Amino acid sequence: MTKVMINLNVNDISQVIEQLSQREKTRLIKKLEKETWSSRFNQLLQRARQRAKQSPLSNQEIIREIDYTRQARYDQGGY
Repeated sequence: MTKVMINLNVNDISQVIEQLSQREKTRLIKKLEKETWSSRFNQLLQRARQRAKQSPLSNQEIIREIDYTRQARYDQGGY
């Protein structure tokens, strides 16, 4: 089997993508999202942990928020 190497930069790839149909673009987006999900999720966790370190919640604040949420759900008939 013969292999061919093509050097493309981001602009070249962008031009190729512009030529795709809407359906092909959607398939490409889904494929890229699937391939990058783990990395994007880890980045989100890292940002959340960093924010938690900068503004930690006390146990009292957590309990107060839980009580507020329970009461709101109870008032809406959520129980």
